Order: sequence, then structure tokens, then C-alpha cells
Amino acid sequence: MKHGFLITAYRDFDSLQGLIEQLLNLPDAHIFINIDGRSKTLISQTTNYLLGLNNPRVYLQTQVVRWGSYEHMDVFMQLAQLAFDKECDYFHTITGQCRIIKSLAQFEVFFEQNQRHSYIQYFGLPDENWNGLGEPRLDRVKYYQLHDILDARKWGIFFVGINTLFIQIQKWLGINRLQDRKYYGGIVYFSINKIAMEYLLSQWPKLEREFRFTFCCEETAPQTILLNSPEIIRNTLVNFDLRFILWTTQHGENPGLLDERNLEQIQAGDYLFARKFDSRYSKQLIKSINQSIEL
Repeated sequence: MKHGFLITAYRDFDSLQGLIEQLLNLPDAHIFINIDGRSKTLISQTTNYLLGLNNPRVYLQTQVVRWGSYEHMDVFMQLAQLAFDKECDYFHTITGQCRIIKSLAQFEVFFEQNQRHSYIQYFGLPDENWNGLGEPRLDRVKYYQLHDILDARKWGIFFVGINTLFIQIQKWLGINRLQDRKYYGGIVYFSINKIAMEYLLSQWPKLEREFRFTFCCEETAPQTILLNSPEIIRNTLVNFDLRFILWTTQHGENPGLLDERNLEQIQAGDYLFARKFDSRYSKQLIKSINQSIEL
């Protein structure tokens, strides 16, 4: 089975290199990477590494991806099209700080045995557990957002203030961008089969204008498209993304950076991937995982 791994990265070359080396041990894995064009050091390190590796199964591009903007979904769909053109059977969206946490044999067997299914987290919107500005997460799509115009991370608290004011003005004016459909949300990291990806790729050009100027459209567009798909596709979606993510703050970040303390949690679930590994904190954890799966 041919697997396409769609990877976005912006930091930590050691983690990205370790991931590439792990994935290349899968006999028919194809790796498609987008490094944020502003991450000049990582681009240089990765380019030099790939030149030495000289492996045609790894593709690199360097488009800018600003946090919260349309660009994240855009590059994932670019990479997905490349993987689809390579006739991949499964498509996995991950970051440069992810790893497979089962043996590669178990990984392959799982997808061989479950070829009919696609694994993606989803829930209907609005959702009271996914907070928003009074309309939990539908505000992401209902109102125009400024993430595609201003760099939210660069502008910081100023961005929060001006974007909130911009949305409030739209509320006063009665702006409503929502279309006549049910909307869904979830994380962007999923593993879907060729049938589901073909449908996602076919619908994205029709809907991408609708998801421009939204916040983190990669966390609403895939779910909304697939959960409004024909029944033959919709009924194959499994509401589980196969990924362990630590949804608490650890080492100053949320989701947390993983370390040895998380080994039991990772191994307790039916996960195939985990994120976020970090070369500063995760070396012993990776060693323990490798020992447990006898890599």
C-alpha cells in the first residue's frame, strides 16, 4: 500500500530528520513537505540533508504559512494533490514533530485491514466545548477574519484587539458568511483513503473562496466537506484521528511538548501517531517507544 505523508514544518530540524528517516523505512511511503518560507535556517538544513539523501520519494516546498491563516489548508491541499498524482492509497496530514508510535509492520497491517475507512476527528458546529465569540467556532466562518492580511503572531495583542473589533463591527452590520449547510470542526491531522481524498480535492476548488479570511480553516473545511459528502463516503468516516496529542501545557507549550512522562499515555490508546516530539525533551521518550516496538 502506498502512503502519502503530508508534512508542514517550521522548526526543529533534528525532529524532522528523524521523522523522514522513520517514514522512509516504509517500503512505499512518499513524503511531501512544506517548510514555512520564513524558516530560513530549517530550509537550509533540510535542503542540504535532502541533497545528500537524494531520494525521489521526498518532495520539499517552502511556501509561507502564517498561523491561523488560509495558507495552512492551502499547502496541505497542494501536497495532497501531489500525493494523489503519485497514486497514493492513504493520505496522512502530520507535522515535522510527529512520529509513528507503533511498529511499521503494525502500521501497514492496520491500513491494509481498514482500507475502507478514513480516520478524522469531527463534531458538529456550534459546539459548546469549542469556544468562540458567542457562537462556538461558527464565528470562525461566519465573520471575516484578518489572519490572511496581518501576521497574528507578529502583531500579538494588537492583532487580537483589531480582529475582535472587526468582528464586532460585522455583527452590528449583520454580516453572515454561512452557507446553507451543516458545518463541522476538528483537528487538521487525519488519515483518509483515496476515495475520501479524491472527493476533498474535487470540492476544495469550489469552496476555497468561502474559507478564505476565516480563522484556521484547516480545522473546519476538511470536516465540513467530508461530512457533507455522499453517503458512500460519509459512512466510511471514523471519528478518531489516530493521534496522541497532549492537550495541556508542557515545556511552555499547549499542546504540550512530549517527554518520557507521556510514555504510558501514548501506549495506552489505539494511537498510530503522536505529536509534538522535540529534540530538546523527547530523546528518551523516542528511545523508549522504539524499544517497546523493537524498531
